[in-house]
This record gives sequence, C-alpha cells and structure tokens, in this order.
Amino acid sequence: MRLTSDFDANPANSSQNVLDVLEARFNFENKGVPMLLSILVELLGVEKEESGGVKAIKRSSEEFNRWREGVPEPKCEVPTLTELGDYLFSPIFNFPKTVKVLDSPSTSQVVPLDLSGTSQVVPLELSGTSQVLDLLGTSTSQVATLSVGAVGLTVNTTLPKTLKVKIYMGSGWDMDFPMLDEGSPPDLFVKLRIQGLSIDESKAKKTKVQKNSWTPSWGEEFEFLLRSPGNASILFEVYDRDRFSRNDFAGKVSLPVSELRMGIRAVPLYDKDGNPCATARLLVRFMIV
Repeated sequence: MRLTSDFDANPANSSQNVLDVLEARFNFENKGVPMLLSILVELLGVEKEESGGVKAIKRSSEEFNRWREGVPEPKCEVPTLTELGDYLFSPIFNFPKTVKVLDSPSTSQVVPLDLSGTSQVVPLELSGTSQVLDLLGTSTSQVATLSVGAVGLTVNTTLPKTLKVKIYMGSGWDMDFPMLDEGSPPDLFVKLRIQGLSIDESKAKKTKVQKNSWTPSWGEEFEFLLRSPGNASILFEVYDRDRFSRNDFAGKVSLPVSELRMGIRAVPLYDKDGNPCATARLLVRFMIV
C-alpha cells in the first residue's frame, strides 16, 4: 500500500493501517508477522490515544531506522520485519541508561546500563539554599526550585507534569519463572506506582489479570500527576494471581522518571535478589505531557 499525505497527517488507528505502515517500510521476507509483533499490531490497532496506534509505530520505525544507520554492516538493504521486532522487544536498545533495582523497601541499587560509554546520571548538589534543575532534559526547559530548610527538602513547582504509561504486553516468564506453571500458564498482572516526594501521586494502580498466558496482552494506560518528576521513579511489579493464597512474584523494576525515553520501550525485569531476568520483560509506551 502507498501511504498518502492525508494518511500521514491524520492516520486512523486500525490493525490494517498499522500493518500498512510496516509493509511500506520493511521487508516481510515472505513470512507472516512474528508472534510478539503480531500481538503488538493488534493492540496498536485498537488504541484510542492520539499518540498511540499508527503514530506510535511510525515513530518507532523511524527511530529504528536511525539506529540501523549506525550498524556497520546491515544484513540487507531493506530492513526486515524480524529486525524491527528484535529491536522493539530488546531492552538494550529501548531502555534508559539507568535502572534502579529494589533490594528491599528501604534500600536500592543503581545499575548503569552503559550503552554509549558514558552514564547520564545527574547528581543533585544541595550546597546552597536553592538550586534550579532541568528536570526532563527537554528542548524547552521546565524548571523547579529546590530549597533546603530546617525541616528538610522542599519543592516549589509551578508546572506539574503528567506521566502516561501504556502497558501493552509482556513475554519471557516461561524461561525466568517456570515455577509459575502449576498445570496451566500463569494469570499475570502488573502493579505500578510512583516513588518520590509526597507531593507526587503515589497511589498504586494495576492492570487487569490476563489469565492462562505466558505472553499477556493488557493494552491499558495509566496516568500519574508529578509535581517533582526529577525526584520520582516508577515502580513496576508483576505477579501471578493466586485465588487461594498469596500472589506469586514475577519480576520488578524501578525506573527514574528523569531517565525514561519516550515512546515504545521494552522494560527488563529483575528477580527478588536483584538479578536481571534473561527474557522476562514488559513492552510499555511512556509519554510526559
């Protein structure tokens, strides 16, 4: 299909339109759409958010092509759908450079994912009575004033932000958490909340339970109002629902909001000991407005 200028300006979300974008940009290699990517196409096709659906896959495709230009020897001239799928579902390409792994409710470990040779952790220096920080590193700088007084750290923010988190799907639990299989696939759900200052929205939210699936697809969006995004992290916890006893743990990770990359991202998970899971991950879209 040839995409028209009208389509580019105002694309309608549907599974077919998402596929049309992929067909126009990628070599299908005479194969069907890979399973994980096929699930994502269906979820994008029913999105109602303006930033999702066709627009989301177009942005991801453009980002993939920019990344691919830096690959010394691409496998073929026209990128393949398999390459796109590997890129989207691989956290090494799609993840912030810093990850917080929770060891316990009171402690955390910062693990740098050094993808470029440098770490971009911005230190907070409280050497004076106040400091102005660029919270999100955007081209239009939004700032908050941090003051240190007798009672501790206070934040004066005039431009609160809304963090939108769309949880599309997940995969890989069959490899990292085989104990969840007790005669049938797990009933997975995701719990998420903001960790930070008390002025930020911190109420926990959770997805619906996806029954009997190692590759659950949720397609649910959540919003968090942040008045101090530079001091906030978002915690993801995955559980297998057990109707008769305590829910079984299935991975977690805490991400600094200031380190998030907007768009569709593969988020890796960690086990109870803070070790990275080999394959378990979530596919999420981040947006700050």
